[in-house]
Amino acid sequence: RAVIHLKCETVFSGGVGATGSVSIAGDKTVSRAALTCSSLNIESKEKRFSLKGVDGTIGFSELPSVRSDQAQPFRFEKLEFGAVALSNGLVVLSIDGPGSFLVERAVCGIWGGKVSLAGLRVKGGGSDVEGIVACYGIELAPLLSALHWVGTEGTGELNGGLPFKMKGRDIAVERGYLQTMAGSGGTIRMRDTRFLKDCVPK
Repeated sequence: RAVIHLKCETVFSGGVGATGSVSIAGDKTVSRAALTCSSLNIESKEKRFSLKGVDGTIGFSELPSVRSDQAQPFRFEKLEFGAVALSNGLVVLSIDGPGSFLVERAVCGIWGGKVSLAGLRVKGGGSDVEGIVACYGIELAPLLSALHWVGTEGTGELNGGLPFKMKGRDIAVERGYLQTMAGSGGTIRMRDTRFLKDCVPK
């Protein structure tokens, strides 16, 4: 267990371990390695980022190639960035090579419901990242609070899909939808409707 402080005021704590093996059969050499983290925490107050309780192991069976085994599961207790907080998350991923990995599937809790995504490929070098977040049972009240729509309150649960595109630190959501389940309902109360004009496609 260790605590590491970086110049950017990012703090790492928890357990990190590594194992490896090398076997030789005739003229063939096989090298394997695995990296394990246990109760790993990462926090940056400057960037308002916090990741807590990460557990998982990622294996590499084709060393020296930086390509991991497929479907490597990692779990986390809580992920916070800005005013958004995710909880009880599962991320199944694989590393394709230096600076490139595939999120095969991910699911976590947020705003009283769950969100999930699949098939998200992330590459280094500032490449754009695109995907669709599926939403299940999202409670309207905490969602409105997170959007900072002053004077707006509501009740009910929403399902839907939010296509997104991430470039650098910017995330854009376009043509997404959230709707109530058939047979259920809710309410929205607004004291000021002027912000709605920003939501209408031009």
